Amino acid sequence: MIDMHAFRVSRLPDRADPADETVLAAAICLVDDENVERARDRAILELGGLGWERCRFDGVARMREPLQLQSMSDAMQTACRRARQLGAAVILYPAPGDAVPR
Repeated sequence: MIDMHAFRVSRLPDRADPADETVLAAAICLVDDENVERARDRAILELGGLGWERCRFDGVARMREPLQLQSMSDAMQTACRRARQLGAAVILYPAPGDAVPR
């Protein structure tokens, strides 16, 4: 089983102008009883690797319930839909060992 959680993530602006803030949704796959905090820490590292060093996680936008999905493909498609419902761009974080979509 793959548990899916979505977090709202804000990329902090380079300048002091709040209008420059970029919001996205990070969909995180939790596997093998990985807890949400550890997955969030992993996503922060991955965001940093994509040039999002200055970002803030807002846990209140996490999905109300994890999704129990059988395949990574189903998980990613569902995560895209849920992230779009949050009104944000999408970055997906698959389980460790899987390629990160660019």
